[in-house]
Amino acid sequence: MGKTWQAIGMVLCLVLAIASQIYSNEINDLFQIDVSSQTDTSAPLVGLQTNESWFVVLVDFESNQLNNDAKSQIESEFQDYSGEYFTQALGQEVIVNITIHDEIIRAPEPLSAYGDDGQYGRDYGDGTEFLPAILAKHVV
Repeated sequence: MGKTWQAIGMVLCLVLAIASQIYSNEINDLFQIDVSSQTDTSAPLVGLQTNESWFVVLVDFESNQLNNDAKSQIESEFQDYSGEYFTQALGQEVIVNITIHDEIIRAPEPLSAYGDDGQYGRDYGDGTEFLPAILAKHVV
């Protein structure tokens, strides 16, 4: 009885192999992803200028709190590294003037509420609204 089942299995494998060769286009069509149906949610990007002025609002979370020492360190690092980074990215000197808001804003939700990846993309979670934009609305 064992050899009979082996023979049936081998014949079945051969039939499936031949069928997959004959119907290869139809099988490939089953795995085609329709990319054109996705809606573009990106906003047009504004190019870098040679003289950038940024207003930065620091946001912390209950689980990741910032203090004033961190604020001065962040301001220093922003000032030091952003100009160098953008100069390399743009290929010419970029001067970045950074002003940091006096107050550190506490987010109303935990950090995980603004950074979930879901079916709609990175940081969209289970819904269609961009989660960091919700945080930005709270800050503004």
